[in-house]
Amino acid sequence: MNLSIKSIKYYSGFSLVEVIVAVFLLALGISATFGLFGFVIKLIGKTESLAKANAAIDSDIAIIKQKSEEYTSCISPRGSFSGTCDQALGNTYYYFPNPSLHSDGSLFYDACRTTTQASHLTQNFITGLNGISETSLQAAGVDRLPVERVNPTVPTDHSVKISYTGINVAVNRTIKISPVVSSWCP
Repeated sequence: MNLSIKSIKYYSGFSLVEVIVAVFLLALGISATFGLFGFVIKLIGKTESLAKANAAIDSDIAIIKQKSEEYTSCISPRGSFSGTCDQALGNTYYYFPNPSLHSDGSLFYDACRTTTQASHLTQNFITGLNGISETSLQAAGVDRLPVERVNPTVPTDHSVKISYTGINVAVNRTIKISPVVSSWCP
């Protein structure tokens, strides 16, 4: 077989330029893949932080709903969180003052309708809610803003507003709630 040197060179494989281009393209693809992995890991971390923040807020809201049910006028006509009421939670007289004490009923109705914030039915409720520990919220990067009445100029509106904002996570939530005892207001 008589092969010339020219034909051997022609069939000898990849050129150096082709190998360099292939290595460059392979390196480019690998670096893009690692960059994508970094982005995905960062996104997963943000999602985890957001989930923890929302779970902490949900837990706090559950406590607030429980406090809304526990708030009573059977001890103080203007409302309190006292656990010494002789009535069972959910019983009508747990929320409404003892009917044998006519003056307490009058004070309760006055607290329902007053325009003075300090003696309004919701004042002790707001104070109690503001006293709930925020440790789990802060650990999740969330801050609960001070509780406030929704419409302080409308005496018959017993709704309060609780707002949450993220310290280092993008979360903002607001709920409105009324203490159950306000259902007995005229």
